[in-house]
Amino acid sequence: MTCGVPGTWTISYQLSPNGTSGWESRQVAAPGFSDDNLFWQSKTLSGCTRSSDILSGCNGRTVFANITCNAFIRNISYQFVPEQVRFDCLNGTCVPSTQYDTEGTYQSLVECEAVCGSGSGCNGECVSKAKLSQLKNLSNRLKRKNCGC
Repeated sequence: MTCGVPGTWTISYQLSPNGTSGWESRQVAAPGFSDDNLFWQSKTLSGCTRSSDILSGCNGRTVFANITCNAFIRNISYQFVPEQVRFDCLNGTCVPSTQYDTEGTYQSLVECEAVCGSGSGCNGECVSKAKLSQLKNLSNRLKRKNCGC
């Protein structure tokens, strides 16, 4: 399952050992996706009576693990910064370079569409159907291996 465009989450919060005083500001960065819909999940760890993970509401994966141990959290905020997505023209269609891990010839979708698929169906960087099939097969194998999909 895809959860939007890749990027980085900045997670800001305040932490206190007793929940009443000594609040200090913290900030962490974690890779993620635009549609993660982050949420906290408390858990018990060895040596910690209170611990929390930040999970993705999109696919349940852990975005940031063990952010606290025996501490209280308040004033939580999340900010997402997307990666700069580049595009390639494959057989007359503009695709994000992240889709098949290609080099990203064009800096934007608009730039790609200006030369890709206008009339002849393959004015940009084109690959054969056999090569595109290889890319799709490799992508599917990597998804199964890395994501259990």
